[in-house]
Amino acid sequence: MRHRHGHSQTQAEAKDRQPPPTLADPVASARLLVDTLAPAIDRAEAAGLTIIARHLSRGLDLARRIVASSDSRQG
Repeated sequence: MRHRHGHSQTQAEAKDRQPPPTLADPVASARLLVDTLAPAIDRAEAAGLTIIARHLSRGLDLARRIVASSDSRQG
């Protein structure tokens, strides 16, 4: 069992924590990821971190599919 420094909280404290509103909505989270991951991928590629860029691209693809699915249901 690992000891995590600075991360101890009671169950009551953990239960009282609410996620930010964006994170409570999966589609809003996906939209935020689309906006965030594209420039992060560009920076990773520019730095020569191709494996990281590839993994981030997979997350970006998934986020785009979530957004597209939501958009097709709404309109």
